[in-house]
Amino acid sequence: MHALTEVTGIDHIYIAGSELARSGPFYDCVLRPARVQSAHEPHPPGLRYFCLCVDSVEGMHTVARDLRAVDIAATEARLYPQYSDDDCATFFEDPDGVRLEVSHWRPERRQRAAHWDDPVA
Repeated sequence: MHALTEVTGIDHIYIAGSELARSGPFYDCVLRPARVQSAHEPHPPGLRYFCLCVDSVEGMHTVARDLRAVDIAATEARLYPQYSDDDCATFFEDPDGVRLEVSHWRPERRQRAAHWDDPVA
């Protein structure tokens, strides 16, 4: 996969790939092999999706275009005001059907990360 807009963070990840040879090109890291050979179920206990982030809303549009340019069926980057008035994201799936999201690093999350260890008032 060609280089995309710089990803600036990951909240959390737990993924088990069904076939490393197929999933490997999609990821830059090694996955834990799955115990079963079935597609991802989107609503079981555990992983539903994981979210990467980029620095700007403009970067979201670039990521979505770049993913589609390499035949990954990413949604158009758009606002999701039902979550937050500045929440912009694109969604796509890996070869096993695990849903992935790329979002921009919203100011509220930047503030929370910058003051993570501050005492609660």
